[in-house]
Amino acid sequence: MEFVKRYPLVNEKAIFIECILRNLKSRRQLFEKNDTFILAAQEVYLINKGTLFQMNLLKEHFLYNYLTAQDFVVKIDPEKKIKLMAVENGEMIIFSKKEVFDFLNQEKLLANFYLTLLEKSYSVTDYLSTASTFSSLDKVKYVLYSIIQHVEEEPINGFVPLPSWVNKKTIAQISQCSVSIVSKTLKNLEKENLLKIEHEIWYKHTRL
Repeated sequence: MEFVKRYPLVNEKAIFIECILRNLKSRRQLFEKNDTFILAAQEVYLINKGTLFQMNLLKEHFLYNYLTAQDFVVKIDPEKKIKLMAVENGEMIIFSKKEVFDFLNQEKLLANFYLTLLEKSYSVTDYLSTASTFSSLDKVKYVLYSIIQHVEEEPINGFVPLPSWVNKKTIAQISQCSVSIVSKTLKNLEKENLLKIEHEIWYKHTRL
């Protein structure tokens, strides 16, 4: 617990990352847009940069569970298959699950780490449950709103650019709607001056 005592103001995720990177060996794996991965039960994955989504195992062209820099991904249930797809280039840092769990347990941080993983799992479940009650048009809006929560760019003339990987096809995969529905929704939002569609999609900073 010495690490936590020395860094009391750092958020929990940053504590885990700093603590694990300083004390445990790892390997790095680059990935490119559209690469897919099946998670190994004996490893812990840390997204260093880039964005990935979990693939629906019944309909793999559907995506959910937004994963980006500083997110941990761990296969808790060894029987459950987890497959990820990258929507942009990036890098993962991979650790031995046994070494990570043993170390965090020694540092009395394992329970907090599990809680972080469970909170992420619950948020994904809540997202899927909420989205399932929406109409197709509202699903598209909900996906855009969810993506916006991860954007940290400063507004330019009142609008902020969405990540470069956000396009009609990707939005359709995440919202589980057709590309035509996505296109219609984006056009409506553009008419309402809530979006600008140029080489990339921009959203209005104050509303959506």
